[in-house]
Order: sequence, then structure tokens, then C-alpha cells
Amino acid sequence: DLPIIERGEGAYLYDDKGKRYLDWTSQAVCVNFGYSMPEAVKGAMVEQMETLPYMYGGLGLAPVRAKLAKLLAEITPGDITGFLFPSGGGEANEAAIRMARLYTGKQKIFTQYRSYHGGSTSSLGATGDFRKRFAESNTSGFVKFFNPQPSKFSWGETDLSATQRTLACLEDQICAEGPESIAA
Repeated sequence: DLPIIERGEGAYLYDDKGKRYLDWTSQAVCVNFGYSMPEAVKGAMVEQMETLPYMYGGLGLAPVRAKLAKLLAEITPGDITGFLFPSGGGEANEAAIRMARLYTGKQKIFTQYRSYHGGSTSSLGATGDFRKRFAESNTSGFVKFFNPQPSKFSWGETDLSATQRTLACLEDQICAEGPESIAA
């Protein structure tokens, strides 16, 4: 049975019985600041919610989004000035998949086993854990590979040897798939 989580504080979650859990994953990397929201962040969120809680990008440009795009353009390399602001990780991965395929003209995307990329069709297809089975028949072009720490075997005795063998295997897999067909 899953615990009933009632609150979070710092890096911890607390269930309805008062038991404390360390959130090692930051809720799938969604709460990197932890559960204690700084007052300045709370204030900025409330101000934005009171001013303009949502703005569809195809309809207009919100000043806060324009400001962020300008700041990003100042720190990114080259002449990168266009940015997407997705609502979540799955949407971001969907956009990355589409952009890689559009930019390269290639279809194959390499992703790792034991990975999670989101709950929409393409991002589930990219996912490398049990959830991929819910989308596999409707997606194509995703090639799975093992990382240096697979769960049922070892690539080597040391991190270095495991990494070297993993990279050699990945190189063989890329050659077998055809490098000319790989978008990312």
C-alpha cells in the first residue's frame, strides 16, 4: 500500500502517520527547490497569477516570457534566440523529439532502458521502463540501449571499464542501426 502523503518540507515528505521520507527523486525532478518555497518565489507566483495566469503562446506574448527569452538569448551560444516554454517534462520531450527529427530529417531516437520521458504517446515510446508498453504499438523510431549500470548484469569491474564496454556496445548498435538514420 502506498503511503498517504500529507505535506512536504525541505527535501522531505510526511505521511498521514507522521512518518518522514527523503524524496531522493525530487518528484521525478519536478521539485528541485524542495518543498519549502522561498517567500520571493511565492510572491512572484502570486503576482503572476493575479496579473496573467496563463497565456497561449500562439495568441500573444506575455512580458515575463519575453523577459526570460531575452535573458536566455544573452547566455546561450551563437545566435540562438528562439525558445520554447513547455508546461512540463513530457511536453518538453515531445518538442525535443519533433525538433530533432525535423532538423535532421532522420527518425530514430536513442533512449536508455530504465528511463522515463513522460506520459504522452511519443514520450512514452521513448521511455525505457514498464510504462513504454502502454504506447509501443503506436510509436516507432525509438531504439533502446543499456546504460553503464544495468540491473541484471555488469559491463565491468570498475566504472571506467563498464563505461568503455558500454560505449563500445553503443557504437556497435549505432553502426547496426545505421548512423544516417539517427536523429538523436
